[in-house]
Amino acid sequence: MLWAPMQVEKVDYLVKWELFAKGSSIFIPCLSPSTARAEVLCTTDMLGLKVIMKSVIHDGVRGLRIWRA
Repeated sequence: MLWAPMQVEKVDYLVKWELFAKGSSIFIPCLSPSTARAEVLCTTDMLGLKVIMKSVIHDGVRGLRIWRA
């Protein structure tokens, strides 16, 4: 299984990347989307995964929406 711990703004996330189907998305709350984007790319690049990311506000919370491409 592709389990990879990922830390974004000092918060640990554990994503089951192989269950993260193409076209699905996750939302990671963050204060600095550009910093969070770089932290997520470290993990996805290491695993060879293609993702699309966009800075969004979801239910009044700023964060990063990540889609599996």
